[in-house]
This record gives sequence, structure tokens and C-alpha cells, in this order.
Amino acid sequence: MAFFVSTRYPSIMAFFTSLPYKTKISLLTLIPLIVAITVITLFTIKQTKQLANTQAITFEAELLASKKAELKNYLGLAYSAVKSAYDNTSIDTKYAKQEAYNILKNMEFGKDGYFFVYDFKGTNIVHPRKPQLEGRNLFDFQDDNGKYLIRELIQQAKNGGGYTRYLWDKPSGGKSIEKLGYSIGLDKWQWMIGTGLYIDDIDAGVTGIKSKAQKSTNDTLLLTSLIAIAATLLTALTGFLINISESKMATQKMRELTHKTVNFQEDERKRVSRELHDGINQLLVSVSYKLDSAKQKLTKQSTSKQQEVSTALDDASEILSDTMQEVRRISRDLRPTLLDDLGLNAAIKSLTNDFSE
Repeated sequence: MAFFVSTRYPSIMAFFTSLPYKTKISLLTLIPLIVAITVITLFTIKQTKQLANTQAITFEAELLASKKAELKNYLGLAYSAVKSAYDNTSIDTKYAKQEAYNILKNMEFGKDGYFFVYDFKGTNIVHPRKPQLEGRNLFDFQDDNGKYLIRELIQQAKNGGGYTRYLWDKPSGGKSIEKLGYSIGLDKWQWMIGTGLYIDDIDAGVTGIKSKAQKSTNDTLLLTSLIAIAATLLTALTGFLINISESKMATQKMRELTHKTVNFQEDERKRVSRELHDGINQLLVSVSYKLDSAKQKLTKQSTSKQQEVSTALDDASEILSDTMQEVRRISRDLRPTLLDDLGLNAAIKSLTNDFSE
């Protein structure tokens, strides 16, 4: 692992270093944005799932409590219906049990609600929806999960009443559905009276809450993804527009700088040309006049020595004349006087004529 990091990390840094400056700025802007959106998204999803689990647990607890209270009320009604026969000591127990049997056999509530009776040994006495079970001993009967539900119902009845969860065939559905049963005991008769409510609606409600939470999670993911894409595109577009604006500004500034540089060069050339023409050239002209004057004075006397001096002055005058011509040429090349006096066309025409010569 250490080798992997040591070999990979420099290559990543080298790659990042090799990127253009603008790309680095863009990455430094986009990466924190994407990381922040990702963290917020994960946090939101986690909170949504926790909230959904809490809602599901609360919903299940509240609905289960409501079911328990409802079962207790139903069984209270059933007990009230058979109480007169159960407490009546003036008639034979056999007839009292038959009267209770007839009452419970015909008592129903809701779509799938009914009452069942077993003796404490597990023999079914009353079952309105499955009369074929009456007279059968189901003490060792197990539901699909392996629970001995009749044993547990009887035990709860012996304990003074209690709740049992088990699987049982739903009359309207035809398959085993989780059911919440409540049973009480008629100790004098050794009977267990019970009833139950199917609680598949609780599972459906919990599943619905989790489905909504999952949908909310998916919507959150979609929304944050759209926000991330929009933010990334907006940031990229903003960076692109800034780059274009900066590029235009840089180009404009470069043009202005170039223009100023050219103007400065032209002004400098004009100044140097003027200095050559008006300064140095005038001095050379003055020197030429001085040489001509000295030569005229020497020619009035014809001696051999004076002749040599006169020849030297001629040579100096010739050199001075060439120098003056060179100074004029340099001055004209730096800044033609025609350009300032007569304009560009005249200056170009004079330049082409000079070139032709």
C-alpha cells in the first residue's frame, strides 16, 4: 500500500503541476464544490433513511397498540355475551356450554374477524370459518414459522390473558398472513376463548413508508445531481466568460501598449532626426564655412607650403561634405521631413525615388 501511494502520488502531482494555470484554477473551484454537494447529499440520504426508520417503528408501534386495544375490546364483548351462561349455575354445564357455543359460533366482526374456542388440552371447540377443525386436537399444531400457536394461546389464557403473534390462513386472501391473537381463559370450563386481527396492513404501511423514503432518497439524488451538474456548468461557463473577457482585455491592452510603443519610437526617431538636422548638421555646415574661408585666405598667397595646406583643406572639406550628406541621410531615414510637412504620400514617393536612384 505504501509503495502504491509513493509511486502514484508523485505522478498525480506531476500531472496537476503540468496543467495550465487556468485549468488549475477551474479544478480548485470545481472540486470543493463537487465534494461539498456530495457530502450534503450523503448526509441528506442518511438523515432521510433514519427518519423513515423512525417513522416506520413509530407507525408499527402505534398501529399495533391500536390493534391490541381493539382485540381486547372485541374479546370483552364476546365474554360479556357468554358470561350469563358461564355464570349460570342453575342449568347443566353441558347446556351452558352449548349456549356459549351457539353464541360464539355466530359472532363475527369486520371482514375476517371471528372467535375461536379450544379447551386447555388443545381440542378445538368452536371455529366459525373452519368447522372441519372442531373436535380435532391441535395442541401440537405449528404455523409456517414453526410456532406452536395453540399452546401459546392456551398459555396466555391461563396467565390471565395475553397476545400471541402467529401465521394463519386469511379467509379473504387464501394464504398465511401474520396475525395478532388475544386469548382469555374460562377456567371453570377449561376453555380458551380467542380472536385475532390480521396485521398485514401494518407491514403494508411500513413498506409504504420505506418506499416513500426510498423515493425521497432517489429524488434527492436526482435533484443534487442536477444541482451539481448545473453548478459545474455554471462555474465552467463563468470561467469561460472570464477567460474570454480577460483575453479581450489582454489583447486590447497589448494593442494599446504596441500603439504607445510605436508612438514612442516615432517620437524618439523624430527627436533624434531633429537633433541631427538642427544641431549636428548645422555645426558641420558652420565648420564647412570656416574651412572654405580659410581656403580662400590661403589661395591669395602662392607658396608651396600654403599649397599643401590648401590641398589638406580641400580633402577636409570633401570629408566634411560627405559627413553632412550622411547625417542628412540618417536624419531623413529616421524621420523624413516630407512626412511632417507634406504627409505620407509625398514621403512614400520620395522614398521610392531614392530607392530607384
